Amino acid sequence: MRGILSERKSGLQFFIYNLSGNALTLLMNFILPLYITAAGYGTFALLYSLYNLFAAIFTFGLSSSILKFSLDKEERPNLVAQCFFVWVILSSLSFVLIMPITWFCSAHNILKVPFSAAIITILSAILISFQRIMLYYYIAKSERKKYGQLFIFNKVVQFAFFVLVVIIFTEKKSIEWMPFIFLLQSVITVLLILFLERKEYSFYLPKKKEIKSLTKFTLPLTLETFGNLGYSYGFNLLISPFLSLSQSGVLNIYTQLGSIVSMTSNALNNGYLPKFFLNVESKFIFTVNKYFKYIMMNGSIISIGVFFLGILYKFFAKSVDDDYSIILLLIYLFGIFVYLFKAIGSSYLIIQSKTMRISIITIVSSGLTILIGVISTHIWGFTGCIFSLSIGYVIQVLFFNFDTIKRVLIEKKN
Repeated sequence: MRGILSERKSGLQFFIYNLSGNALTLLMNFILPLYITAAGYGTFALLYSLYNLFAAIFTFGLSSSILKFSLDKEERPNLVAQCFFVWVILSSLSFVLIMPITWFCSAHNILKVPFSAAIITILSAILISFQRIMLYYYIAKSERKKYGQLFIFNKVVQFAFFVLVVIIFTEKKSIEWMPFIFLLQSVITVLLILFLERKEYSFYLPKKKEIKSLTKFTLPLTLETFGNLGYSYGFNLLISPFLSLSQSGVLNIYTQLGSIVSMTSNALNNGYLPKFFLNVESKFIFTVNKYFKYIMMNGSIISIGVFFLGILYKFFAKSVDDDYSIILLLIYLFGIFVYLFKAIGSSYLIIQSKTMRISIITIVSSGLTILIGVISTHIWGFTGCIFSLSIGYVIQVLFFNFDTIKRVLIEKKN
């Protein structure tokens, strides 16, 4: 009983931090359309998608790696410093490769923002990606206070700068400043990380063996981060050539609402995640069932609440047009709800060290989502776009949980 209360307390603290931070993001998306046009907000949505997409890609799977190695019985001293060095190496190499691709997309209007704005936004995303890695480290170590400080601080900085800029400056000037706001936000957040973990970086240079071991484990997970192009902000960017700027803005609002469901639900589930890692091999069915019930209960409550929040947005946001459909929002949130159960399968595969399997599943399901998305958006417009994205989430969850379901059936049979 005491263990259950401890899990709930831990999960509740993560939930409060995530809810507070995401409430600021949603509020920012309520305020911006009051000061800029639907097209202007659509431009912001593209930059915001670019920022969040590359923030996820440039974690290079180190968020999962740092979680696993933090919970392993074999302790790794200076794990944060090791991850930092691997992240710097992989980020530097990837940024060089991404620059010409970004130039090509901007020059041929595939990406509807100037090259300079895109590259500054991507650089900002690289910096903020280490914040995402550190959040997983704090989850593993149950350092809830540091998690809250880092998560909420980042959201407060973003909210304050964007809202002030759109209130003070004209729309044209505000859009010009947006990439630099992302950069400033990222720099300030990284400085906070260095302050919080100053002891980890002091006078320690990781050994070649440590770097090699961590890189070897995380490289297959790097493929997974690129595979996520077919979901969330990656999907938003890839599908944007087929949408108007106002439709891109509506899709961004759906994504924000979906992020609240996924991030706050996962925050509640994080209270149980360390126990899942520790107990799943010894008590497989019991541990999986318990995690399933956690996700079901938390996800249902939050999804219903966010759906009603989305209804309120429909009637109060001035820039929203007919593309914002309550039925489409419901379909989208259903896909997000199902997607929450991916955590069971992906966590189990990480425990099994099947990182290449994770990457293959993500890339294949992502490719299917993009293909379905392009075809259905071309035929049915914005409605097809939302249907395809929701279907894509369901497909990925089924792929990820194949091994888990298979083992559950085998053990029940025996």
